[in-house]
Amino acid sequence: MSDYVPLHSHSGKLKKESLGESFTLELKRNLDILSTIPKKRLQKSLVLKQS
Repeated sequence: MSDYVPLHSHSGKLKKESLGESFTLELKRNLDILSTIPKKRLQKSLVLKQS
């Protein structure tokens, strides 16, 4: 999982002829999936995996 994902998606390949001399890729911050898990549950899960 990445920290950033493209702001706009395209359904196919982008041809360099249609993009011109330069291309700007806008990114947005991706959801941090670990922050969505309650800390107590995450700590318990980490302890179980170490055993």
